[in-house]
Amino acid sequence: MGHRWFWSGFFGFGVWLAVLTGCGATPSHGDVGGDVGAQDAPMAVDDAGVDAAPEPPLMPEQICPGRGCERNNGDLWAGASAVPITPEPGTFDLVYGADGMLDDDPFFDPGRDNDRIVDTNGNGRLDPAWIAGFGMGRPAIGVRNDQWARALALKNGDTLLVFCVVDTVGYMINHMDEVRSLLPTNLGVDYVVMAATHTHEARDTVGIWGPDPATTGLDPDYMRLVRERSAQAIREAVERLAPVRVEAVSFFLRHIDEDLSTPGVQPETRRYLGDNRDPYIIDDQIRVLRFIRRDGGEAPGTPPTPDASGTREPPGPRSSTVATLINFASHPEYEGSRERLLSSDFVHWLRIAVERGADGPDADEAPDLPGLGGIAIFWNGPLGSQIGPNKLLLRSWSGEPLPDEGPIASQHVGLRLGYRILQAFFDEVAFPRRRREFDGSDFPISFRRARFTLRVQNTAYHIAFRSGLFDRPVYNYDPSRPISFQRNSNIPDIITELMVIRLGPIQMFTIPGELDPLLFVGIHNERAYTPPSYNGGNPVAEDPEDPLTLPMEEIPHVLQLRDEDVERDDVWLLGLTNDFLGYFVPEFDYKLHPTLPFLVRASRRHYEETNSLGPEAWPRLWRKLVELVRHRSP
Repeated sequence: MGHRWFWSGFFGFGVWLAVLTGCGATPSHGDVGGDVGAQDAPMAVDDAGVDAAPEPPLMPEQICPGRGCERNNGDLWAGASAVPITPEPGTFDLVYGADGMLDDDPFFDPGRDNDRIVDTNGNGRLDPAWIAGFGMGRPAIGVRNDQWARALALKNGDTLLVFCVVDTVGYMINHMDEVRSLLPTNLGVDYVVMAATHTHEARDTVGIWGPDPATTGLDPDYMRLVRERSAQAIREAVERLAPVRVEAVSFFLRHIDEDLSTPGVQPETRRYLGDNRDPYIIDDQIRVLRFIRRDGGEAPGTPPTPDASGTREPPGPRSSTVATLINFASHPEYEGSRERLLSSDFVHWLRIAVERGADGPDADEAPDLPGLGGIAIFWNGPLGSQIGPNKLLLRSWSGEPLPDEGPIASQHVGLRLGYRILQAFFDEVAFPRRRREFDGSDFPISFRRARFTLRVQNTAYHIAFRSGLFDRPVYNYDPSRPISFQRNSNIPDIITELMVIRLGPIQMFTIPGELDPLLFVGIHNERAYTPPSYNGGNPVAEDPEDPLTLPMEEIPHVLQLRDEDVERDDVWLLGLTNDFLGYFVPEFDYKLHPTLPFLVRASRRHYEETNSLGPEAWPRLWRKLVELVRHRSP
């Protein structure tokens, strides 16, 4: 969700003690209907920590095909749009140091450094662009590359589903609902699936990365811009609908030879991503859907967004490709904690490569791989733990070491991933991949979704809700009484959402946060991958101060829930989707500090718990997902 030391490093005892004893802003509260219990999961799930009161069966909010979306047959239509949400230079204030010059320290510290915010945009208020992720108080000084709202509309019969993703660290369900409310009824959209790419170099849209622990990082004008531009992207995508055919491609990084000088396949996923928490299990699959106009006509590409100096990207190429939807799991934080320029991180370069083309190891001797054109859309996957720029072994194509943090790392990883995707489409001998084509008449759309409550056990989140750092309602508690995780007393609820989606042979599961990969792929099967270069391929390293033993039996994981006619490699995990609730941590490895739970990590390896809803979150979410999958309409 953010940085390894956000909560424990910045919340003082006085602040959190005052909030927990009833001080602070009064949040919304009320009663939530329709929340339901879970039926038996395919595998045994521990009942510990789950609400004891019996609940009625889960009732989905919406099922398509169903009422209002009766048909999902006929040709598949697709349309796409990309609308910038970049905070332009000059629209936000800058921070100056004691010497009167632009502050060269990445963090705002008026007490120690005499930093001061100057009303450089002249709007009469102090509103820097606080960058989300890593530590709080990181003000932007400019733009490295753009952030976007990108939308893909898919329709067959009278079922119309739109996917919209924004280049932000996270986007909460109430803000997504505000976007949905801006869409005219006559647009005919059955539902909008929304997510954030989770870039750690964009403006704060969650609230906890402001200048100090008592001040939100949310800016109302910027939140309005994201909302309106997202709605614009959705409308444009629907307006551009045209009949399409589909190409589906998937492959595993473990099958790519990264050292052509040595006989045999030398896989090294750490050229792209790593982990920073045992067990070291990653989802190294890249999943891609390409939508191509059946009539061969041209579809719009990504529009230009030059700044005043003209240094940003020109328009993307037009082609018969409407959109390319990419699902892969990694934290977009390769540019690092000291970055001051707003960016969509490696996601920018990945999309650039897929749209425009990319160089490979033989770029000086052979032509580059051409781009696909159209609009590339990145959707993050199970990136929980610390999947991303951790324990990397970055190398150039020629094998020279590269820095594992900074703009060079971000650009290299994004372009290299894009090159591998293009190889999967064009190169017949590069590496094993699965590629299929569909004419669009055999690609029906169906989905079901449900809303329910989860309890917010995290003490630090209570602070964020009650002090106004977060902007979302909480329910079912008494704001005049103290909240106590230790006594299990007066714990607030939030409303969240799950979806199960079918696009032809593809099945997608949404998760409202950062799912640990092993909760997607499991721990005792071939999909649970540990690179050979990590501890000899053993997912658990020796650590006498914090030992970890994997369960002997397989744990419940999302791949088990796929439909009988869906192959494992056709399952997508859509992370940070339809809400943003931090990390979901497996029960066997969930550990809290004994005296200051959530505010201080239990040990070096247990940061994720401090940015999770609590120990009940994953067991309850799993049960709800099982119910949603098993639901049968009367």
